[in-house]
Formats: sequence, C-alpha cells, structure tokens
Amino acid sequence: KAIVQLRNKLRAAQIQRKKPLKAAKLLHETIHEEVFRKYDIDAQFLDLFKDGRYNCVTATALYAVLLEELKLPYELRELPNHVYLVYAPETAAITVETTDGATGIYEADAASYGQFLTDLNKATPLEVQGKSTEELHEEYMADHEKGIDLRGLASDLYFNAAIQAANHEQLESALALIKKSVYLNRRANKVSTWASMLQLQLSDLDWNNLSSFEPLFALQYFPNHETYALDQIRKHFCFAANHYLIEENQLDYYLQIKEYFQENLHPELPRPQQQLQFVHDTHMGWHYLFVEQTDRACTHFDRAYRFNPDHLTVQAGIKSVVGVELLERSEQGILNAYTYIQEEHQKYPFLEQNEYFHELLVYGPFWVTIEAFETNQGEEGLAAFEQCRSILENGKDGSKQFDDMVGSFFGSASSYYFRQGDEIQARKWLQDGLAIAPKSAELVRKWKLLEDFYDN
Repeated sequence: KAIVQLRNKLRAAQIQRKKPLKAAKLLHETIHEEVFRKYDIDAQFLDLFKDGRYNCVTATALYAVLLEELKLPYELRELPNHVYLVYAPETAAITVETTDGATGIYEADAASYGQFLTDLNKATPLEVQGKSTEELHEEYMADHEKGIDLRGLASDLYFNAAIQAANHEQLESALALIKKSVYLNRRANKVSTWASMLQLQLSDLDWNNLSSFEPLFALQYFPNHETYALDQIRKHFCFAANHYLIEENQLDYYLQIKEYFQENLHPELPRPQQQLQFVHDTHMGWHYLFVEQTDRACTHFDRAYRFNPDHLTVQAGIKSVVGVELLERSEQGILNAYTYIQEEHQKYPFLEQNEYFHELLVYGPFWVTIEAFETNQGEEGLAAFEQCRSILENGKDGSKQFDDMVGSFFGSASSYYFRQGDEIQARKWLQDGLAIAPKSAELVRKWKLLEDFYDN
C-alpha cells in the first residue's frame, strides 16, 4: 500500500516528464521525506514501513521497485559492502546514493563524480583533482563495482536477513535465508558466509537425529570446504563404526548410519565413497571376528585389504582370522593347516612377518612328515620327506629353531623305524640328523636311548 501511494504521488508530480536530474532529485527527496527516518545497518525491507529504518540495500530496493513501477530507466551497482543505483544510465548517468538524503545526487561530470568518490571514502579530494569521470571510474571503481539486477538485489536482502538471524543465534532461519540469497546471486562472499553458518551448526550434531548431519554433508559442495567436510565425515563415520558396531554391538543402527552417510556423500567424488566402504569393511571384519563368524570377517577384511594392503589394522584382523582358522584346521591334521597357510600367504604376503606363520610356512613340510611318521604312515612320511630336501640343503643356519626342527623331524622318523623293529633305519635317520644338526638335544638324547636299548 505504501509503495502504491508513493508511486501515485510521483506520478502526480509528473516525474516521468521531467529531465533526468530533476526526476532523480524528486524521487530522492520524496522517499526521504515520506519514508526514511533512521539509518540502521541491520534494518530489513519491511522496517522501511514500520518505523522508517533503512540501509543501502533496503533503500536501493525501494528506489528500484518505484522505478520499475514508473517504467523509468536505472541500473543497480554493487560494491563489496555497498549498493547504489544510476538513474538514466544511457542519457544522464546520474549516480544516486540512496542513503544520503542531503547530497545523494551526483551528475556525470568529473567534479560531481569525484565528490561521489570522496563521500564514499574511495578517494581524497586531492586524488580526484584533474581527472575525467572515465579516469576516476577506471581507477577507483572498475575493479570493485558490479552491475546487478533485481534478482541480485533480492539476494542482498536475503543475505542481510541471514546475517541478522545468525547474530541472534537463529541458525536454522539464517541457513534458509542465506540459501535463498546464494540461489538468487551466487557471489563468493555469500557462499563463504553460507559455509561459515553451516560450520556453526556442526556443534549440534546428534547421533539420535541423523538429519542434524545435513550441514556437514552440505559443506561438500562448497569451494575450499570440501576437503574439511570429507575429513569430518570420515572422522564421524569412524566414530560411529567403532562405537555402535564394535563397542555397543548395535549392528542394525550402525547399518542405518552407514546407509545415511553413503546416500549423502557427494555422488561425483568416488574416492570418499571408497574410503567409507574401507572403514565399513574394516570394522565389520572386527565385528564378525568378535562374534566368532570368521567367514564373514574374512570377506570384509579381504575387501579392505584390496583397497589398502598396508593398513596395519586390516593386517591385524587378517592375522587374527588366519590364526583362528589354523587352530580349527590343525585339528584335521597338520597337512590341512599347512595347505591353508600356503593359500593365505599367496593372498597376504605380510603373513610371513608373523613368527608363528613364518615358522609354519618354512617348516610346514617337516611337520607334515613328522605327523606321518608319528601316526605310522611310513610311505606318506617318506613322500613328504622329499619336499623337505631343499629346506635341509639351503636352510641350515645354526639357529636353535632350525636345530629343534631337524631334531623333531629325524627323531620322529627314527622312532617310526624303531617301532617297526628296523634298527638299521632307526640308527641311520638319527645319524643323518646329527650330521645336519649335531647340537640337537633331541637327536643326542634319542641316540643315547637307542644305543642303550640295543646294547642291552
């Protein structure tokens, strides 16, 4: 209603028939007399008609609305922290400083334009002397000034409203307003402010309300913030996996969290999706290991290992799974265990770094032979012995571990032939073993026992 009354008053004053300078002054004087009362940097557009508070954005918006209604020519200009307009840009180029009721009209000549720059604190009186309007504009305004339309001006209104809402800690309202502002006019300062508001909401993340994580996922789409956002997403997902899956064993709720995170990750950034899947597989591996479902644990650890084979937590999980499986397979026979560790070693070469696994990998053929002789399977023992020849020839290092293995190996063969009543073979196996490992306590002991038995 107030805008209609102002429009009608200006029409009655025949503003559309006046020359540009007179028209600009009439518009300026009428608005300041009828509407504006007090400058307030935090004023919103409706405050113009409540109590007359205004600022450069709301004031310029009112000018623009009236000029649109009157179908008079104008252009909107925006500086980083200021908005104003130019009336009749094609013919007179009269600059209108909407917030200055006393001297807000500046013609296009050098003296007037220089005064405008001085009043705007862009230059000093001395700096503007002796320069043309074009030179002054090029030097002081060209790199900072941008033309905007009503859409851009509406964006500024939303932007100021968002700042005010944020200052009053109304973050939800502030986010809605800044989102509209950026939608209407995507400027770097507005995008940066929006991102800052989103970051403020990160202190309110609530695992009982997954929608509270929306600001975090929104930050993925902001330049210079995506790395921070993705780091935070990984951090929080790791916490969820560790807390809800491992500590609390709440598998169903954890899977809800995983689904929410994966659905909200930036769809055009495959690496973060892979990293979340890696975290998921690693923790699922440990979860299934703790609940004694080693087959499922192995599936997840294997997938995590293929993504990052050097990750120590994944390697530790695989070692644990292999250790559990070895215990079970050992009950089915040492050959079964040895075959299994060979297969796993092909997939996971790091297993040989473990002392127990390394011993099984190196001396597995000995253990197969020992088991065969101890269970009176002589032919199988001799067949398995053939696999041990290269180890005996190349593995002699004088270590106690090697001597002990040789002692067990040849000692079990000698005991087998002793039980078969074959003294010659019983002695031969011990002699062959002592030739390789003369310090083997096991072989020395058995040799003495053998001599005592046959001598008596």
